[in-house]
Order: sequence, then C-alpha cells, then structure tokens
Amino acid sequence: MLTIIYSYYNSSKALGIQIDNWSQYPIELMKELHFILIDDCSDSKADLKINFPINLTLMKVTDD
Repeated sequence: MLTIIYSYYNSSKALGIQIDNWSQYPIELMKELHFILIDDCSDSKADLKINFPINLTLMKVTDD
C-alpha cells in the first residue's frame, strides 16, 4: 500500500484536475493506493466530483 498525501488551500479547480488525473490510473494500481486530501483551512468547501473507486481520506485543518 502506498499513501499519496495531497494538501490544498483555496484551489478547488487544481484539486479537480488532480482528481481527474487519478481517475485515469489503472484499477489494479488504485487498489494499492491510499489518498489523503488535506484542506489547509480553505475559505470554502471544495466540490469533489469523484465517480471512480478510490481509497480516500478527507481531512480539514480548522485552526492555523
């Protein structure tokens, strides 16, 4: 199992592009990956559109 950690701050568009890239990974590879998304105190919630199998943990920093 490999963990990929991706942090973002007020960058919903870039996050969407990254998620689209992950959706292109082969299913056998996706079974071996764990993604952790960390929202680093963004002003607004990201609208995640995920329509593929993914092992994903969402975290949000709420205090600087």
